[in-house]
Amino acid sequence: MRQNLFFFSYSRQQDAKLVYAKVLNYFVIFCVFIFLLVTLFIDFFQYFVGEAYRSGLTIVPILLIANLCLGIHVNLSIWYKLTDRTGLGAWLSIAGALLTITLNYYWIPLYGYTGAAWATLMCYGAMAMVSYLLGQLYYPVAYDIKRLIGYITLGISLFKAKEFAITYSSLNAWLVSGLLLTVYLLFVVLFEKPAKRVPVSC
Repeated sequence: MRQNLFFFSYSRQQDAKLVYAKVLNYFVIFCVFIFLLVTLFIDFFQYFVGEAYRSGLTIVPILLIANLCLGIHVNLSIWYKLTDRTGLGAWLSIAGALLTITLNYYWIPLYGYTGAAWATLMCYGAMAMVSYLLGQLYYPVAYDIKRLIGYITLGISLFKAKEFAITYSSLNAWLVSGLLLTVYLLFVVLFEKPAKRVPVSC
């Protein structure tokens, strides 16, 4: 609700679309950080759930990325709210629900709860993609898609890098996790650093 109030209240501003693009950019940066924090230090966070449920921690990375896609979809959904095309938004939600039901029908018998996790990711990912394409048609915003995909890819790559490092070396797991999280933060600082203004000579 608060998010909708922000988008609606800012929609009349001259730089509204620029602000919307920046909001999504920082949202992805923060969510990828949370993804890395949880997955890299899963050995610590596992103690927040009962021992009987820890065997299911393998789906945590999948669900975190899925919810990142859901958050992206929610941010992108301003196009049908601001252009009064909520009907299209409803159809998109219905299509996402049908996709989830279909994938669960086929994947749960084969892969169990892992199949359900992948179905969730496929649904939210597809909804985010379609929402972006429709948004560019009805309410185009210059989102930096390459940068957004870059942050997500970087996060997943660093997560996989830990698996590789732990499997093929004797390095301390938490040390590796700390270094990889630091690498991500350094990349964020590097790419988000404001460009220096070049003085214009008269």
